[in-house]
Amino acid sequence: MQFRKHSLLVILFLLGVAATGWAAQTGNPAYDEKAIANFYRNKTVRVVVGFTAGGGYDQYSRLIGRHLPKYIPGNPAVIVDNMAGAGSIIAANHMYNAAPKDGTVIGNISAPIILEQLFGNPAVQFDMSKFRYLAVPVSETYVFIVTNKPGVAKFEEILGPNGKQVTVGGIPGSTVEHAPVLARDVLGANLSADGHRWR
Repeated sequence: MQFRKHSLLVILFLLGVAATGWAAQTGNPAYDEKAIANFYRNKTVRVVVGFTAGGGYDQYSRLIGRHLPKYIPGNPAVIVDNMAGAGSIIAANHMYNAAPKDGTVIGNISAPIILEQLFGNPAVQFDMSKFRYLAVPVSETYVFIVTNKPGVAKFEEILGPNGKQVTVGGIPGSTVEHAPVLARDVLGANLSADGHRWR
């Protein structure tokens, strides 16, 4: 069974969009482009990446950062800073609690950390619903696979109390564990944990 998560890569744009009314519209814009250009001129926009340098999140951020200045009035400089840790929870905490909220910081964090908030992870010090979503430059596909041993050919065969049981591995308290927990609790999949206790 294939699980699609179209927003694995989330870029959160804290530009104060509500205040500036920065939205693509036909006709007259609802914002003062000159005022925005004056604000950003000679400034630096910082992209905070929740992962180490050299990985996919970092590379996408650097590619976007290279071209972003020409799309922001005032053409500010753009730099990329890596703030790795806890699957990007550290960067999200920073964005929510410490980063300026004036439009000079963009966060690139992992979308599945919203599940960390929903599952009550005590490391989460943010409210994902308060972030301003900008874009997803890529989508990824997650694949749920099993060996031949359980004798399962279709996902439907593991659903319900009489479904065939499949044992899955995962990292307790991480996004790797969330997919099987959700499949079990929401879809009724007959899944058991491999060597650890689920939530």
